[in-house]
Amino acid sequence: MRRIKDTSSLRSWLVQKNGSINGGVSSARYENAGKRNALSLFHAAAARVPAYKDFLRKHAISPDHIRTYTDFLKVPVTTKENYVEMYDVWDRAWGGTPEGIAMISTSSGTTGAPHYWPRSMRHDLDGAAVHEFFLTSIFGIGKRPTLFVNGFAMGNWIAGTFTYMSTTLVSWKGYPVTVMTPGYDRDAIVRILMEVAPRFAQVIITGHTPFLKEVVEVMHESGLHKRVSCKLLGTGQGVTEGWRDYIIKRTGSTDPYRTFINLYGSADASLMGFETPVSIAVRKAVSMTGDESVFGESRLPSLYQYDPRSTFFEVEAGELCITKDSGAPLIRYNIHDTGGTRSYPQMRGLLQSDDITRQTRAYPWQLPFVYLFGREKFMVKVYGANIYTEHVARVLDHERLMGMITGRFALVMAEDGRNNPTLLVRVELKENVPGDPAFARLVRDVFIEEVGKINSEYRFVLSSMGSKAHPKVKLHTFGDPEYFPKGVVKKTT
Repeated sequence: MRRIKDTSSLRSWLVQKNGSINGGVSSARYENAGKRNALSLFHAAAARVPAYKDFLRKHAISPDHIRTYTDFLKVPVTTKENYVEMYDVWDRAWGGTPEGIAMISTSSGTTGAPHYWPRSMRHDLDGAAVHEFFLTSIFGIGKRPTLFVNGFAMGNWIAGTFTYMSTTLVSWKGYPVTVMTPGYDRDAIVRILMEVAPRFAQVIITGHTPFLKEVVEVMHESGLHKRVSCKLLGTGQGVTEGWRDYIIKRTGSTDPYRTFINLYGSADASLMGFETPVSIAVRKAVSMTGDESVFGESRLPSLYQYDPRSTFFEVEAGELCITKDSGAPLIRYNIHDTGGTRSYPQMRGLLQSDDITRQTRAYPWQLPFVYLFGREKFMVKVYGANIYTEHVARVLDHERLMGMITGRFALVMAEDGRNNPTLLVRVELKENVPGDPAFARLVRDVFIEEVGKINSEYRFVLSSMGSKAHPKVKLHTFGDPEYFPKGVVKKTT
């Protein structure tokens, strides 16, 4: 029955005009609908998902007592540890059977053992609707023939297959979009750009952000950026505004708001949020002013907008929790990403600039915001100073360094020959770039300068400990099989 219902949903979606997100809907209406949907999904899962039934029983929660959104907030949080790893994949699925499951994806295994994530057609339709929204509104695919190049790894990982399904559904709806799936293969994508892309008005390339940087640099070096109008969709990790400016310049574009869009997704929940011209304008304003009141910290988080009707966010103890339907629904699921949310009016009240005003007039979607810092477990301490991945990303995206490195790095604490704590930064060089000791010293010096500017704890440690607080930089050749294997993308490094 569920499959018949999903097929009906597919037919309805294919003939429906794009309009699920529009500027005529107030922020309160979006958020109230999100709360209603979350509460409804809770009751559906409590009745029809065997694992969730058992989870509630073990926590002495009666679904009949959860009547309001306030009641819903008292429901225990689920995690990968207390829920996903405790139950069989089919016990976590609707009805406890494969009925209605269109595809099963696996996690990449970069933060632990792989897990299975069932996906229903309804799940993929939700993804297609979000893709339709930002592809039409930001990249204008309804107005010009577009080649969509899927640069995510294909196979059973979610990024490649989910993106392929979402964009194919958009194409089936009648948009002038042609999809190609070369996967995680830079040379194949470059050949496509040379031989296929020039016949299209624009090309959109998707991929993990370090991989996109490789592709764009080859495009620029070969002059392809002059022949192809290129847009980019990234994910996998946050980027600095310096990185964005570097990449946009090398595509030949001058538009900082509609050339590169970063997405927020995970294997657990697929696509959850997306950058918009408004979120980019807000982030650029914070980056320039250093205003810590907006996000409460000196480090700059990734900033996305999201539709709370399909992905509902909450914050528990500084970590993001989601409620989202899928083949195996997630209820108050802690994804262990550090961050927070802001309503549309809250964000607009916190910050004002001419660029923000221009973008909100052009894109009046009153969607809430979710912001995301690097995961706390990847943070290291240097004599008591917290060094976060955002700090290292800012260093490596410096104009004096970006042309020599891929942007991939590993941040660890080690010990020197006298057993003193030493901050070790492993950095991947671009292909065919030699490991010059002088360049390693330059990376070290830029690290000391840039992190010292934005991190008061590190600045104090530098003044107290001197060279003991300096990082040790280890350069690695491109695709180092031990630290930076080709085709493996870490969510946070």
